[in-house]
Amino acid sequence: MRSGLALDNEVMAYTLLVKRPEDPLRFLLDLPLYADPGEAYDYRDVDPQLMGYAIEAVAGQTEEAFAREVL
Repeated sequence: MRSGLALDNEVMAYTLLVKRPEDPLRFLLDLPLYADPGEAYDYRDVDPQLMGYAIEAVAGQTEEAFAREVL
């Protein structure tokens, strides 16, 4: 919750679920910052969303498949 990415939860839900950007990860990474990463805490869904993309990249499988296998 310290990425510093400027994206409120309501806007994120609408953007990712309704507008559906072609590359959601690129959309998130291109967001402006409201603070330097690590400097400020703010509960935002964007941070766990990014963690999910990282898990998928490292595990080479979807979050769901990873969770079923590991958890």
